[in-house]
Amino acid sequence: MLIFRLFLAGIFAVAGVAKLADPAGSRKAVSDFGVPSPVAGIAVFALPAVELAIAALLLFPSVSWFGAVGSVALLSLFIGGMIYQMAKGRAPDCH
Repeated sequence: MLIFRLFLAGIFAVAGVAKLADPAGSRKAVSDFGVPSPVAGIAVFALPAVELAIAALLLFPSVSWFGAVGSVALLSLFIGGMIYQMAKGRAPDCH
């Protein structure tokens, strides 16, 4: 299980850092995903913060359960959003 936790933590950490490194691209990706502009401004910084928090939680066995629940929730939200966008005939660029 350690390997899976480290792998998933790495994915979330890279995603969070990449979003923080390119806030303009992140804003465009979030807006293209269908998030309203006022919320997109907040999401540009909130989403990477959540991803980095999940990555940190997955590193420690005593709190990895919370990281696992957070990762399932965030990935489910993303998958649901992609299904919704694809059902409307759109294919947003995830940047």
